[in-house]
Amino acid sequence: MSRPYARAVFVWVVMPLALSALLVWQADQFQAASSATYDEPLHLSQVHALYRTGSFETFIRPMNPPVPIALMGLPVIALTDGPADEDTPVWRWQMRLLRIGNTLLVGVPLVILLYVWTTLRNGPVVGGGIGLFAALSPNLLAHTSVATFDASFALFGMVGVVAMCRHAERPTRTRWAVMATAIGVAVACKQSAFFLIPVAALTPAFECWRNHRSGGRAGRVLRTAGVWVGHAAALGVWAMTVNWALYGFTVAPLLQPGLEHPTFNRLLGSSPEAARLKHWLETVPIPASVNTFLGQVAHGLRGHETYTLGRYSLAAPKYYFPLAVACKCTPAELVLLLFLGGCLAARWRWWWFDTTRRTWVLAAALLTAVCVNSKLALGLRYMALCYPLFLVLAADAVGDVCRDFRWRALAIGGLVVGQLVANVGIHPNYLCYFNSLVGGPGEGHKYFGDSNLDWGQGLPGVPDEIVRLGGGSVCLAYFGTADPRAYGIDATDWRAGEAAVFSCDWLVVSVSLIQGFEYGPEPFAKFEPLRPSGQVNYALWVYPMRDPAVRDALTHARNSYRPPPKSEH
Repeated sequence: MSRPYARAVFVWVVMPLALSALLVWQADQFQAASSATYDEPLHLSQVHALYRTGSFETFIRPMNPPVPIALMGLPVIALTDGPADEDTPVWRWQMRLLRIGNTLLVGVPLVILLYVWTTLRNGPVVGGGIGLFAALSPNLLAHTSVATFDASFALFGMVGVVAMCRHAERPTRTRWAVMATAIGVAVACKQSAFFLIPVAALTPAFECWRNHRSGGRAGRVLRTAGVWVGHAAALGVWAMTVNWALYGFTVAPLLQPGLEHPTFNRLLGSSPEAARLKHWLETVPIPASVNTFLGQVAHGLRGHETYTLGRYSLAAPKYYFPLAVACKCTPAELVLLLFLGGCLAARWRWWWFDTTRRTWVLAAALLTAVCVNSKLALGLRYMALCYPLFLVLAADAVGDVCRDFRWRALAIGGLVVGQLVANVGIHPNYLCYFNSLVGGPGEGHKYFGDSNLDWGQGLPGVPDEIVRLGGGSVCLAYFGTADPRAYGIDATDWRAGEAAVFSCDWLVVSVSLIQGFEYGPEPFAKFEPLRPSGQVNYALWVYPMRDPAVRDALTHARNSYRPPPKSEH
């Protein structure tokens, strides 16, 4: 075998297979050690509804996109016979298959896309290093191991960015159509991918500004703005049509009768005119793609419960996402981010006059701006697309600065080793990762909750922790929607009868409930100063029921508990 042929086999066959195997093995370890996160049981039921009945109706009210469900549900449909009871091992196996589908059909292609693109642009050393860097990232691993939408958003968002870059290099009608279609598929993975449309429209706007210098500055500005608006509108119509097609051209009223609609009531009040408009919106069907998009807009206007630096609120502070990056990125990622930031600031021509890099930077900048100014802050996962954009930009920066092969290999090798150290330190509990600069995952509850720390994934470790503490019966206050019995836990719910609850030996509480998620900050407030006897997966705290302070705190929680109101958005 000739040396060039052997090198090609290694670069294009061996490395992709090795990266895929590494990602799948780590995902398998995480999946075996964790229970279904908060949203996953709903996604499993949607898989059955979609494939068994052909209905897209279940996607509309939760405002869930169809593409991730359809993809990760394929193993479930191929290997099981139908829905199972949620308290059985069969249901647990179906949930495992759903997660495997997300890993194989979304996570692996995402890592391979990053590897191939960076290898083509910067050579196999940088490409291999970036592939390993991504495959070892705790945050990327976490969201390619659970059956949620963020990894799909990153993958198909990157496919959209690739199409944007190709169109920017040489605009043609075919490339425009491919780009618009790719963006539509990305929107069908997560509605926030809609931000790619104004970024894609910037390329023709730049060309208009550069090529049309007549008519004075005001005319030039107006002409450029018109080009940008026109292209954005055309892209939006095409992308939303693709999005609607992926919903099976389903239609539904924007407002569902019989439910509360807090955003509508806040914006329009309760006048007779508002009541007539509300009735009309409850009867006139619109495309499901528009329905879910407007629902997400309403959700963003209303906000959602969040927890930052010990403070519970219904609107995220402006520093939420910058702080989340600082806390949840590994030290190697922070070093690479600082290096990239220096390159972008000191060498602006390096990225501004390169259409591909400019597209990357503008896409990442706009998504960051959208996140920072949003009232929704449920986790760093909302910036999932920024991570691959950051890696491809960093690969170009390293390849450009370290031109000597030895320096390049040394830089990439050091970064990969740093990433490996962080990975080993949290394995396999990747969702709970916090870097050592803020105290590690053991201190994560002081900074964030929800999907940054405790998304309901800790049930499998409860039996072993109870045995370690001496055994006994368990009362469970759990932030999640999975049935604990599917994971072999026969626990008493904290809202059950008083005699059953207070006869238990141990109380297991999700830290997110203590932070205020689900029921507000009041019910579990008295648990905050209490020291737990044990922890599971950094997310479940175990208290001895014989402690009078624990019994008093639980009594307060039971007396303060109010079921959350039912609303559509």
